[in-house]
Amino acid sequence: FGSSFWESRLAVVTMRSFGSLGARSFDAIVLGGGVIGSSTAFHLAKLGAKVAVLDKASQVGMGASGRSSGMTRLHYSVESNAVLAKRAMHFFHNFSDELKSTAANSGYVQTGHMMVARDDKLGKAMQKTVEWLRDKLGCDTQMISKGEASAMHPYVNLD
Repeated sequence: FGSSFWESRLAVVTMRSFGSLGARSFDAIVLGGGVIGSSTAFHLAKLGAKVAVLDKASQVGMGASGRSSGMTRLHYSVESNAVLAKRAMHFFHNFSDELKSTAANSGYVQTGHMMVARDDKLGKAMQKTVEWLRDKLGCDTQMISKGEASAMHPYVNLD
């Protein structure tokens, strides 16, 4: 798409730039430039709509979305959540391709996710979930031993 594609389809209007909108027309107006509003505007523009994003802040992402620590993980026992998380992770890994811009960088850093369980009913349920995620949905997830967990994180007391 390139930057000219996005510039021709997206207008971001904040309190600072409200007067600069002029007499333009849009196919859609999105209220709020947080994670939901930005995603909505992005996908509408990707489909070809001319979109205006209106936000009360001085720039998008200044509210709660911009202050989120953010986390992606694949360990969900509800299929729709796991599928959505897998798609999100793919999006972040391929961010510049998704935006069709070599300059685009999401800042995403994959660090891993570890959950701890005992060898009991809940632990066995976790193991079933891990196997289901791996075997049915193709997620990169696995069970590890207490020793492997200690080797990965030697300062965590697992006793």
